[in-house]
Amino acid sequence: MSCSVAVSNSPVFSPSSPLFCPSHDALNLTLTHLIPPSSYPPSPSPSSPFMLRLQKPPTGSLLSSSSVSTSPTACMGAGTVETILKRKRPAKLDIPVAKTTTSFGAPKTPCEVRREVESEGDGFSVYCKRGRKEAMEDRFSASVELQGDSKQAFFGVFDGHGGAKAAEFAAQKLRRNILDEVDRKRDKTMIKEAVKQGYLKTDAEFLKQDVAGGTCCVTALIQNGNLIVSNAGDCRAVLSRAG
Repeated sequence: MSCSVAVSNSPVFSPSSPLFCPSHDALNLTLTHLIPPSSYPPSPSPSSPFMLRLQKPPTGSLLSSSSVSTSPTACMGAGTVETILKRKRPAKLDIPVAKTTTSFGAPKTPCEVRREVESEGDGFSVYCKRGRKEAMEDRFSASVELQGDSKQAFFGVFDGHGGAKAAEFAAQKLRRNILDEVDRKRDKTMIKEAVKQGYLKTDAEFLKQDVAGGTCCVTALIQNGNLIVSNAGDCRAVLSRAG
């Protein structure tokens, strides 16, 4: 985008305002380029405020006689000086501001993007907030009263990356796979191993989907008065009492 600014009271665009003279009392121009001060003969003060004195340079100076008039004085009226100043003044530049538009392919179809997710159930609540990504990649799973028992529950939080497909798959499959492994174990002391096998089974099933992306997760299983917390990746659970 280009932009040009012109100040209305600038001396560049105001013919009536001088650039360097504080007043219009006098305008005396003297050519002194490479000429010693002693070589100038004394001259009386010009009678006209618009007097231009051009001295002939000495022999051997850098200024040629053809480029400088040899006339000792040149008197010009106010109208002549004003004409010269107008000719020397550069023309005002009028730079239009072009309207530019940039397009990268077809416009995106507007769609509803959920930035925050809130859910509340019997004895639990969930809150998810989308980060810098365009779409929410996190998922959760909450199941209470497992197998009709009010003291059994399963909760999981899944932090997806590279898309939400892995998080969605784990949220749908992990709970069932863990509970199936727990039911297979006759010895209740093997519940930790059952949870581990549930994780591995879910991972193997997702690999068969041949889908890109992944997920970290943390789960909590409440069963028979025990709390079994497991995680994969950088997810952690915090235990809080009375608060």
